[in-house]
Amino acid sequence: MAWVVDGLTDDEAEALASLWGLATSEPELTGLLLQLPWVVDMPADAPGSDEWSLFRLLSGIGSDRPELGLLLVTHPLLADHLTYEKWEVAELLVQTGFANLEWARRLAETDWVSDGIEGYELRLLSAVIATADSPTSEFLLGVPSLTNHLTGDLPAHLTRALTELALDDQEYLEQVTAQRWYSDGLDEEEAVLVIILERATEDSPALFRDLLTAHFSQTRTVELPLTGRIRLWIVQNSPIHDGDELLQTMEYTVRYLEELMQEPFPTNDLILSVVDPREESYGVGGEWLNTHMRLIRNPLSGTVEEIPHESGHFIFNGPRWYSEGASELGSAFVNHRIGVQTMDQRRAELAMDDRCARYANIRHWLYQKEELGLSPGDLCPYILGESFLLSAWDLMGQDNMSAALRELHVLERDAGQPGTEELIFDVLLRNTPVEKEGEFRDLYRQLHGAAFAFPEIDLNDAHGDDPVSAGLVEVGRSVTGALDYIFDF
Repeated sequence: MAWVVDGLTDDEAEALASLWGLATSEPELTGLLLQLPWVVDMPADAPGSDEWSLFRLLSGIGSDRPELGLLLVTHPLLADHLTYEKWEVAELLVQTGFANLEWARRLAETDWVSDGIEGYELRLLSAVIATADSPTSEFLLGVPSLTNHLTGDLPAHLTRALTELALDDQEYLEQVTAQRWYSDGLDEEEAVLVIILERATEDSPALFRDLLTAHFSQTRTVELPLTGRIRLWIVQNSPIHDGDELLQTMEYTVRYLEELMQEPFPTNDLILSVVDPREESYGVGGEWLNTHMRLIRNPLSGTVEEIPHESGHFIFNGPRWYSEGASELGSAFVNHRIGVQTMDQRRAELAMDDRCARYANIRHWLYQKEELGLSPGDLCPYILGESFLLSAWDLMGQDNMSAALRELHVLERDAGQPGTEELIFDVLLRNTPVEKEGEFRDLYRQLHGAAFAFPEIDLNDAHGDDPVSAGLVEVGRSVTGALDYIFDF
């Protein structure tokens, strides 16, 4: 093995000693372990990898729990390339097996575990283990049978919804499962309803009640050049009138956001929960809820605003100024493409908007919000973020801005976490034409502020902004300094 051949570190020597001990007591188990493809292929720099961690884990438990070790090394989940999800499942089964081997064996032999677990099923498996020997655990074990006929992103979303209901909202779960439409099997529209209902339990019991009593749906399937088939879903608590154009707006939105990004839209099931307040306010607002978006129908005009903006949150993640500002930028592009408002008109509108004029830039807004403990208006991340990104668009050009937004989205998606201030700066700069890099840095300094906008990472600020961190001026000595960012003092 490569990590043995190139000489042993202390950690590798310890691992080899553990393996030697296992070979002495459990030669069959050792042979099976050493035949696993991901073990055979472990490179010389394996320590620190998921493969190495699992190899050490299996080597260590084999001597004490040989039956548990055999269960894992012969499990189809570990028979080929190791993934993070498989590593997590193996660790969960080990923890369970130490306490109850038969329970671990039952879980390991469950179809949805042995067939190759998906990322969204990890939470389900953890919940099954946490509620062992209870009716909740038995219900959760049966969740995949409720979702396996669904397509697209609905199995993942419904699994999450039912898991959360079972763990946190048993009373609401009982109301859902008592419905006739639930007991005869969930079709896809009913699955969408359950996804929406789960979040309503937390945000508005009144909305949950009314949706359970009466709900009205619309759906449409469209084909996009890059995404392929994408399904649009609307669920409302009141009848949807003929001529309502929300599905058309959703179709325009996904089509033109795909055009902007030159990247498939991140979900092939775009779900919109429309709340018609009527006499009941429900106490909720419009927002993006990860699996779907919820928007409020204007009680006076009957319109539903912000579909492009909230759809943008499926793409744009990161610091709030970026997630909101980029979603506003995407919304402006959609409106431009459908003829509602040109990009030039949007630029003029932003230039006239003085609601956040008291902040010099994004960094100044963050300073007021985080360092001084104030609560600046919620609109400012939207306005300041879009203004900066739109100015960067003008400097870089549409193609380069699209490339930067796409790169950020892909990096965040692959890492499974929001982008940082530093990442956003680096990606934008990397996609700026070389001859305009100086202009971009000036623009960034002016509209964003000091590099990387977190207050604790102020760079080159030799003298702070309050009496505690300010520099000391001694009588009779000269002091030379400079303002490090636009609002420095």
